[in-house]
Amino acid sequence: MRRAAPTPEPSGKDRRGLGASNVSAFNKLYWTRISLGVFAAFAAEGVFRIVGGDYTDGILVGVLVYFASYYLARYTWFRNVEPEKVSKVYSTGIGGYVMLFLFVWILLFTLGV
Repeated sequence: MRRAAPTPEPSGKDRRGLGASNVSAFNKLYWTRISLGVFAAFAAEGVFRIVGGDYTDGILVGVLVYFASYYLARYTWFRNVEPEKVSKVYSTGIGGYVMLFLFVWILLFTLGV
């Protein structure tokens, strides 16, 4: 009996077929959201100090910045993304965003900046 030859692994030039260009876009999206988490924490602290409301105003700022990042990414970098990967655009970087947002916001609140 003769076995079929294994298919060769794609080289670096053939990775576009695997979506390597999307991988770099997802990395860009991840780090953009991480930096926006810090920005949103400063904005939430500013809103909290100016308005003098409760913590829900700061959480609202964080949620709005995250949704803005989703729509910005969805309609600029991922305009022609497959329908299966739309949820990946939504969820990429959400954990890091939330954790960094909360950490920086609590730190700013504690320091009284």
